[in-house]
Order: sequence, then structure tokens, then C-alpha cells
Amino acid sequence: MQTIINTTSFIGYLFLLLQCRTSANNGAKDLAEALSKNTSLQLLNRRTLRTAPLMILSLVLYSINRQNNFLQSGWNEKAGMVMMLLLGLCFLVSAYSALHLKDRISLAITKKESAGYFSLRVPGLIIYEIFFRGVLLGIFLEYFSAPTAIALNIILYAFAHAFSSRREFIGSFFFGLLLCYLTVLNHSVYPAVLLHLFLALPYESILLTKCQLLTKKFKS
Repeated sequence: MQTIINTTSFIGYLFLLLQCRTSANNGAKDLAEALSKNTSLQLLNRRTLRTAPLMILSLVLYSINRQNNFLQSGWNEKAGMVMMLLLGLCFLVSAYSALHLKDRISLAITKKESAGYFSLRVPGLIIYEIFFRGVLLGIFLEYFSAPTAIALNIILYAFAHAFSSRREFIGSFFFGLLLCYLTVLNHSVYPAVLLHLFLALPYESILLTKCQLLTKKFKS
């Protein structure tokens, strides 16, 4: 069973890399590029739909085979204030980055398209984060010491951002370290999931709101 879990997880990871490369080659390495290059959101939606099944399968197999793992709910009460500060900081950085984005937004988006994107993006982000910090990190910790397991997880996480912008690629090392630390500290992946959502969603919400305003401008 353990071999099946490990194999499924790393096939899922390699397939994720393949889909990220395909999306980037088609001008949609992230939401900002898709909107600035007038690329359809369908490319990003397709990437989410294609990568989710193998990650979900890994989560299911891993959760069935393990009793004490990061997929259980948990929260370190002593770190509660620090966590609140981190969530607030992620929200502010995310919003600031979107408001001061230098790329020109040229793709008009309707509210329906925006809602469709987020209906996939939110669960996709949750699955993505649990996969990295709940499954891959858990697998590494079974074979290596905590520092080595965290280092390997960060490397895989950075490779997953190799097709993103240079700033996002470099930032993935530091953000990956923080997410791994929170997971180990709380013995649960869910604080890391929450932090990831607070970093991604304000940024993307503001960008898509700009696109909706652009749609209204074209109609008027």
C-alpha cells in the first residue's frame, strides 16, 4: 500500500509539472499573464481540472493508510496570534500586489466567468496545498529527518513554480518554508491551507474585478 501511495503521489506531482508547463507555453502561466495577454481563463480552469484527480486520489489513499498525519485538524493555540498576523500580512501583500500590478489588463471578463473560475480555483488551491504539505511532506518525513523532509518539499514546491514569473519562483522558496513550518508546528495542514488562500484570493479577486469593470466600459 505504501508503494502505491508513493507512486501515485509522485506521478501526480509530475503530471502537475507537465500541466503547468503546458499552461505557461500557451500564455497562461498565471492569472495575471492570462489577463494581460488576452488568454482565455479556460486554460487555467483546464489546468485545475486535469491536475486535481491524481492529487485527490493521493489524498484519499494517504488518509486511509495513516492515522496520525497532517490531514487531521489541528491548531497550536500558542501560535494563534502569530497566525492572525500572518493572515493579515498575506492579505495586505496580496491586495497591494494586485492594485499595483504593472501588466496591462486587456481581457474583459463577465461575472459568470469570474464565478466559474473561482468555483474551481478555491477547491483547487485547497487540494493543491493539502497535497504538498499533507501528503508529500508526510511521505518525506517517513524517510528523512524534519529539516531534510522540509528542504525536499520546498524544492518540489519551487519546481512547481518554475514556469511562473521569476518573482513568484523565488518567493516560493520562502513561502514554502513558512507553509512547511506551520504544518509541522500545528501537526496539521489546515493553517497552511488558510494562509495560502489569504495570499492568492485577494490578489485574484482584485484582478478579476478590474476585468469586470473593463467589460462594463466596453459595453458603455
